[in-house]
Amino acid sequence: MTRSHVNRTERTALVTGATGIIGKAIVEGLANSDAIRVVPTGRNPKKLSSLYPFPSDRILDGLVLDQSSKDSIVGLASQWKGPLHILVINASATPTKREETPEGIETQWAVNVLGYHRLIKAFAPILVRSSEEIGEPSRIVLVASCWAGDLNLADPEFKRRPYDNGTAYRQSKQAERMLAHAWAVRLQEQYSSFSTGPFAGCPRITINACHPGEVNTPLSNSLGFGGHESPAEGADTPVWVATARELSTITGAWFTYRNRSVCRFAADTESVQKLWDLVETYG
Repeated sequence: MTRSHVNRTERTALVTGATGIIGKAIVEGLANSDAIRVVPTGRNPKKLSSLYPFPSDRILDGLVLDQSSKDSIVGLASQWKGPLHILVINASATPTKREETPEGIETQWAVNVLGYHRLIKAFAPILVRSSEEIGEPSRIVLVASCWAGDLNLADPEFKRRPYDNGTAYRQSKQAERMLAHAWAVRLQEQYSSFSTGPFAGCPRITINACHPGEVNTPLSNSLGFGGHESPAEGADTPVWVATARELSTITGAWFTYRNRSVCRFAADTESVQKLWDLVETYG
């Protein structure tokens, strides 16, 4: 993993889905970057403690987070102590059969879309305070996918159409990429920009989406795929988006293999607004 440097101010990062193969590699990549301490999170406390048994000066105690649960997300944010400068939302689910969370929401929609949206909303105040303390933007990174599309805003939870986990996954990844654009606009509107200093005129929080590498994981297997890249290669772009100096002020962008390109989904402003209106109805 190539090291990228923002500056030497100590930063704290939170990574969701840190017990997964790519999630663990993201944690390790961030911890190997300059002056970053990482808090791994996962739904399964036993798996979390087995992967991260001993906290260090780079990887801190793991925290339990169920990304499908609004209460779990809000609870973690309300109990958060200290600053947070980097939020990497990586956890995703793709059950082969339709499932619902205890809230009665289809699992992929709950984890991969509402979970992303709720995490941003819950942690934005912490991120903006932390950015003001160090005088430069905090960052949110959404781990999405190139394999995206088929978003059906009239039936996002497959209540009327037959459930297909590949279709559900693709639409959730399309939604994540659209939310990156929607949140980039709203975060700057809500928290404005730095008024002084080297980042004057720049947003206090940036948010970007990216495609991880092609890694053989249980999630890819459940979708019928394998993978030809190592976990470190899969984590390379998310870690780079979270740390690269040249991206300090970039927001609302889409990256694959460290390359920026126009996201056709985010460019559809009417659909982005409809998605925003929909996810807001869930609270």
